[in-house]
Amino acid sequence: MSARVLLLFALVVIAPTAARADYQAEVLADNPLAYWRLGDAAAPAADASGNGFTASPAMDTVAFATPGLHLNDTDLAAAFSGNGQLLSPPFEKMAGGGFSVEFWVRFNTAPTGFTNLVGDGEAGGDFNLMVYALAGGALRAHVQTDAGVAAIDSVDPFAAGGTHHIVSTWDSASGELLLYVDGAVAATTVTAGAVPTSGAPLNTDNPIYIGQDGREPRAPDAVLDEVAIYDFPLAAARVAAHFATAEVPDPPDPPDPPSATAVPVGASSLIGTLDYSDTFTVGGGAPTAERQAYPAQTFPLPGGVEVVESAYGNPSASWPANAWSIATDSAVNPGGFGYPGGSGAGSDTGMTQRGGGGDWSIPYGLRDVFVVQTDFVQLGDRVDMTVGPVPGDIFGAGNLSVFFRRTGHPNFPEIGIFNGSLETDTGLTSGIAAEKVWQNYALLVDLPGETIEVFVNEQSRGVIDLGTIGGGAYAGIVDNTYVGVGGAGNDRLWSDNFQVGAPGAPAPLAITAVSYDPASGELSLTWNSTPGTEYVLELSLGLNAWAEAADGIVSGGDSTTHQIDLTPILPAGTRDAQFRISEFAP
Repeated sequence: MSARVLLLFALVVIAPTAARADYQAEVLADNPLAYWRLGDAAAPAADASGNGFTASPAMDTVAFATPGLHLNDTDLAAAFSGNGQLLSPPFEKMAGGGFSVEFWVRFNTAPTGFTNLVGDGEAGGDFNLMVYALAGGALRAHVQTDAGVAAIDSVDPFAAGGTHHIVSTWDSASGELLLYVDGAVAATTVTAGAVPTSGAPLNTDNPIYIGQDGREPRAPDAVLDEVAIYDFPLAAARVAAHFATAEVPDPPDPPDPPSATAVPVGASSLIGTLDYSDTFTVGGGAPTAERQAYPAQTFPLPGGVEVVESAYGNPSASWPANAWSIATDSAVNPGGFGYPGGSGAGSDTGMTQRGGGGDWSIPYGLRDVFVVQTDFVQLGDRVDMTVGPVPGDIFGAGNLSVFFRRTGHPNFPEIGIFNGSLETDTGLTSGIAAEKVWQNYALLVDLPGETIEVFVNEQSRGVIDLGTIGGGAYAGIVDNTYVGVGGAGNDRLWSDNFQVGAPGAPAPLAITAVSYDPASGELSLTWNSTPGTEYVLELSLGLNAWAEAADGIVSGGDSTTHQIDLTPILPAGTRDAQFRISEFAP
């Protein structure tokens, strides 16, 4: 008997994977003025554009023959560190209506200060099209015309170990300055000048610096690859096409942003007795009718809103009515700088908001040794605190100002002292990780001793001896007539929790006096207290459970006394009861 077997056959057709376009061919298709692939086995770096702009090492620590940044290309790259620099001949870059700067980068470690990646910065203001890295890993693209310098910073920082495609473009017709990251326009903030920016471009025939330039004292600790310069702005579609040809590893997660630090009024570890304080609270929780009725961001301040919130029995003091408005986390104008979010210490109920740099102060003159303290969002140039005979002016004759800047600031001291005409580097470090983050700043001023101790986030950064620093330029002029704060470097300034008073930690919370009248049932309690806070009085019978006897007890200053009638509270026949006090910031 015969049998038939059905044979099943499957034909699987596998479509070939679409081949990526060749990166070099994509770049050359756009006719770059100069194109350094950086795949050379040794110096110098050849110009693959055919225009002959060979880039040669001008300083050490450029490592050629480093593995390239593209997984689908065997071409090599160059690693930079120390003072590593490649320098091209000078050439004109503006014949086509703008420019583009293109490169790939992988940071080995996050930058610690301003450093050029690819640009034309010969010195100081002698540049046109630089792309810089900032401390912490953000990027800054520049353009300079006869209208001034414009710059934009990437909102997101770049983590060490990630490979990224970077393109900055400027269109001379529209004035648009753009930063592309990994094939798409990146979120940026304007940090200098205005964008769009027009005018005739300056310094258009400088050489190109890869790595350290002629302006900053360092190269990035990074691998750079495929550097190209164009005399026109690449279209978004072409930037995306370039990026799409390269296969790169997935980037690591970005670093966590620095956390906000703020100190509520009354919670300072530096001030023992408050003389003046202001939380800038507005709305229903404000302590005055004027601030309760104040619409957030109204400028100038209506009458009464400028009065300092708490004077603790001292003469009333006021802020200038035109120094700032009062904003809140939910009613804020971010400007170009961008609001970083709440401080966690009362900015939701009120904070000062100013457009552009400036300073403000209140009359003081109470103590020869005192602490002045504030929360402030760190600015690109500085946050400053000023004491002296002239209100609201760092340039006032006889005033002394301490300037606070982030770690590794590229142009100025981290902590400087200024006497109206001269700034001197104190040699102190700030410990401020980044700009656009809430920080707390304080000065301990000692007039008889002629010293100022500087604090950031309630940690001492050191003591300035006014008698000796700057060769005596700051001796004999420290004064307590006015105390104030301010800053510069961005188009928005935010501050909160201003407080000034005697140094020393607040006394520990403790009941210091008790009296009870059995006939009337009235209990009187006195305790050490913190100005600007509130208290809750609780009652227990036998320490098994606690019940609230009174709340919202407003601090009386360094000591608070409260009377309460216990007759309606205590059960008949009660022979003993326990009481406790709890403190909280309103």
